[in-house]
Amino acid sequence: MTFGGRPPVAEWFKTLRFAGALVLVGICVVAIVTLALDVKTRLKALEAANSDNTQWVMMQTEVEVLRLQAAALTVLAEDRPADPAAQLDEVRRWFNVFYSRVSMLEQSPVYAPLLGKEGYAADYSMLRQFLDMEVAVIDGSDVKLREEIPALAQRLPDVRAAARSLTLRALTDFASLSDVQRMSMSDTLLRLAILTVGLILMLTALALVMARLYRVSETRAEEVRQTSARLATIIANSADGIVVTDPSGKILEFNPAAQIIFGHRREAVLGKTGTDLLFADGAEGGQGRALRDAMAGMTDGREPLRMEIDARRSDGTDFPAEISIALSRPAGAALSWLSCATSRNGARRSAT
Repeated sequence: MTFGGRPPVAEWFKTLRFAGALVLVGICVVAIVTLALDVKTRLKALEAANSDNTQWVMMQTEVEVLRLQAAALTVLAEDRPADPAAQLDEVRRWFNVFYSRVSMLEQSPVYAPLLGKEGYAADYSMLRQFLDMEVAVIDGSDVKLREEIPALAQRLPDVRAAARSLTLRALTDFASLSDVQRMSMSDTLLRLAILTVGLILMLTALALVMARLYRVSETRAEEVRQTSARLATIIANSADGIVVTDPSGKILEFNPAAQIIFGHRREAVLGKTGTDLLFADGAEGGQGRALRDAMAGMTDGREPLRMEIDARRSDGTDFPAEISIALSRPAGAALSWLSCATSRNGARRSAT
């Protein structure tokens, strides 16, 4: 059985405020961690798609078409070159470079999504068709390649125009995307800074509250120590027998007067059930049950419960006694003041 009363409403409000502050701090920490991870992800994305590198890659597409065109025109300009094979190898080299560049754009997670969009598809389709159509010629014999050089040179201006259009459009879009990413990153960092400052302020306030609670707890602990010392002095020097039990009835304290009245040593009774040891009819007797029923309805702050019982000494002799029981807060311990009823009755008769 527990006999302690509920804590005051103010204590509950303090606990709720403290718990609410902890929850709010936890939410701020989660938000900061989430924003930090978002910043990390964005930084990785920016590293993977560096703006300067993106512009260079796109511009190289047109440059490589120009190099291929220059190599083809060199072959056409010289009727009797000193090293015709070297000229054709130069054409093949720049065609392969251009082919690799377009293949890289197709496979890149940065550029591939652009190639299928409106405004890109037509230019990209022209580049791909040119490469697919000429790859067999480039990989063929020198004689076949030399025969196809005029047709190749004739198609290259259109290919160059498509490469330029593709490059300019991509540079414009990437510039706009970079602006959006910078603004988004700036907003994220600003939110992160605000939340961090807010968290610091909240932690500071929480630290002040904790310091105040610590001072209050120290003050209350000192008050409890002083009260306990006074109570121990009262119990030790009381002329009445005082027995302190826990909510289950086990003896926690047994003062010197109680030792004299019952004939039990304190060390021998601590931890034992008081009604079994001290009541003549035991815990299950009529008086023991009546005491339990009466105590079950008691609350902290109520007037002490008084009743007369038949008590039993250590030598087995019974004697009438008067018991007064009150509950202590917060553990619900029962403090019992017990005196010999026959002595009191005799004192009353002498007084009359």
